[in-house]
Amino acid sequence: MDYLQVSRLNTAIKFLFYMGYVIGSVMAIPPLSKTTLKATEGRVSEFKGATLATLFAGDYVMGITELQGGTEAEAFQAEISTLKDHMSILERVSILQGSSFKVPSEHDSFQPPLCKRGSDSLAANSSLSSRNRVVSSIQRALNFFESHLDHLDTIEPAFGLVALKVVDDKHGSELQKKYPLSEWISRVCSTLSDNKEAETCNAMTKIWKSRPALSWKSESIIQEYASEVKQVGSEKEVIWGKLNGECQVALLTRCEVPYVCERTLFDPIPRSQYMLTHQLLQRTFAELGNCPSTKNLIDSETNHRICAKIYKEAQLIDVVKTPAVFRDLFTEQIGLCGYMGYPNFLRQDWLDLVLSWQSKSDYGCFVRDREGMSKFMSTDIPVKRLTTKTEKMEGREADEDCLPHFTSVSLVALASYWDYIEENCV
Repeated sequence: MDYLQVSRLNTAIKFLFYMGYVIGSVMAIPPLSKTTLKATEGRVSEFKGATLATLFAGDYVMGITELQGGTEAEAFQAEISTLKDHMSILERVSILQGSSFKVPSEHDSFQPPLCKRGSDSLAANSSLSSRNRVVSSIQRALNFFESHLDHLDTIEPAFGLVALKVVDDKHGSELQKKYPLSEWISRVCSTLSDNKEAETCNAMTKIWKSRPALSWKSESIIQEYASEVKQVGSEKEVIWGKLNGECQVALLTRCEVPYVCERTLFDPIPRSQYMLTHQLLQRTFAELGNCPSTKNLIDSETNHRICAKIYKEAQLIDVVKTPAVFRDLFTEQIGLCGYMGYPNFLRQDWLDLVLSWQSKSDYGCFVRDREGMSKFMSTDIPVKRLTTKTEKMEGREADEDCLPHFTSVSLVALASYWDYIEENCV
């Protein structure tokens, strides 16, 4: 993500992203007077005058610890509040729309999920049509992964595939009769060039496969908690790139929650954009991992608040016509909260949007809008789509850029739609 992302970035983008350069700007960050770090090998070292930007850019484990007296903890919290490496939603929209941009006075009203179980033939036909569209979309996305796995040295496909496998197992493993999902997941993890990423990949997929079937929650939960959300669209995104990756490594491979992760990704106050969706993701990993260190950090009420805030941000992105720069985030919002059992996200109009961003070819990746993304830097490194058999027969060459993270989170969203339709509509 600008973009779940324990994403493998190239060195240049890593440096720029972690140091806080966004659209050519640099953050001014005051130094901490004293910070205690747990080094990679577990040694404790002191660094005076270090800034959080320096720590995020380096190779240190994010193990900032709270010292006696609370002074350093207070300084850390004050400094975190200054770290804004991304713009707000409305700032990005204003760049795209220029002087014509006007802040929406109201967001979209609540709409029901795409279908409900019904006895009349119209409802049945509509549900069947939605199911067929979703399954067809999933199959074309799987065709993309099947033909491009050797070109994807990144962890993202493993998350999308394992999320789909859980749903497919739940509904008779029909997809796995054609697509060897377990084999692909293992292949993704085993071929990653980064050892730490490979270890994280194996740990992530192992605990996700153990995920128990969740019951669908009442639509009223999001509606109730959304009424508490007072600020949407104007919050800048707190820096998260290196933080996100290191927190996931610590939790998934060592069952640890470093102090900096506790104060950010496990903060019960919902943040914004990708930091917000990863608050939910990190909490989900913690619940599945059943780590003693997370027992006091997770609760269902905070999850409700996080997904309510995510829903309000998704509404706003919808209202401003889902510009290309927000599409990856939008599908991640639908995918994560939908997968966690919040049906409010599984709307028909949002399904139509997601499907419209998929390649129409047999290799149905989710594609980069070259013109729409021209003003923004993305850490979702594009992969040139291969030419399909049909295109070769017709004498055509593929000319699309596939986005691995976008495709993976879209697969999670589609799996959520499929699960909901099977259990509530047909």
